[in-house]
Amino acid sequence: MVGCARGPSPVETKTFDSTKPAAESQGVAGKSSAGESTHSDNLLKEYEADDAAESVTIADPLKPWNVFCFHFNDKFYYWVLKPISKGYGYILYPRFVRIGVKNVLDNLGFPGRFLNSLLQGRPLAASTELGRFLMNSTVGVVGLWDPASYWCHWKIYNEDFDQTLGVWRMGMGFYLSWPFVGPCSGRGTLGLAGDYFLNPVMSSSAGIALSQINNTSLGLNGYEDLLTSALEPYSAIRSAYVQNRAEEITK
Repeated sequence: MVGCARGPSPVETKTFDSTKPAAESQGVAGKSSAGESTHSDNLLKEYEADDAAESVTIADPLKPWNVFCFHFNDKFYYWVLKPISKGYGYILYPRFVRIGVKNVLDNLGFPGRFLNSLLQGRPLAASTELGRFLMNSTVGVVGLWDPASYWCHWKIYNEDFDQTLGVWRMGMGFYLSWPFVGPCSGRGTLGLAGDYFLNPVMSSSAGIALSQINNTSLGLNGYEDLLTSALEPYSAIRSAYVQNRAEEITK
């Protein structure tokens, strides 16, 4: 009976050959121990990596201000951004039209991604971004379509100036939230200033608004999913921001 503890039957009893050298038995045991040790080491490294990612923290000396901004942005999302995005989705009802808008905005963001890839010393990412821009701007009709992804499997590298500063070993500083912007940091604020000059979409309030509305209508925001699973929403948003920024820099 499977799973029940029982003693070995005469058929299951195994005999030991006393003439076999002891060294051979020890060798087999040694290999088994080495294999188990390697497996345990690999598991330990995985756990340590996970713990390291989860242990990333940030100082929050301006918590009253940040909490205020969190509640302000939360109300803005539910009372303004979400209703506008729904109306926008009804006007541009076919999903592929809104995906085309997203593709165009992604294509316009090429200069920032390209320059930040170079500043981070990532020539492969920079060359991929250049290839994507040339193909999508021509074959993809100014970026409405994304043949670089469909045909060549060239992924987009969402590099920004905050990541560049992180690669340059600048710390996050302290947690800082902004109205309409959301979770940020001292370094992230400098990053936004850099992106203003490097990314044409980020340098225009209309471009930022269109990007947010279009992405929300496509369900790419992820804000509500995070809040639904969070016991303490403010801490969850802060933690998610810090972990995401850390992963984007180290990947």
